[in-house]
Amino acid sequence: MGSLPLHARPPAPRSSIRRTVRYPARIDCGNGSPPRDCTILNISAMGARLIVGNQNDIPEEFTLLFGAGGRRRCFVGWRSHGEIDVQFLSEPPTSDPEEKFVLDI
Repeated sequence: MGSLPLHARPPAPRSSIRRTVRYPARIDCGNGSPPRDCTILNISAMGARLIVGNQNDIPEEFTLLFGAGGRRRCFVGWRSHGEIDVQFLSEPPTSDPEEKFVLDI
């Protein structure tokens, strides 16, 4: 039997607790197009859930921009009804004040 498409798989168990936030952010697709607005719904040290408009043209990997310089490289875990769930591929810079602010909300 074939495997389910990525967007239809159930979410994997989380290794860190996510905090609910409603924090503005932007998605940089890395293709030269302007960053797209999104909202971080929840976040942890390992990943986040984002509200996006049209999710179809967002690539599987992108950079999430937030605050005045926070940035994390992301991989899309699943997509559903205007939301995407991402796993962070990069570690935050040590003592990144923007990331700490978002996680502490």
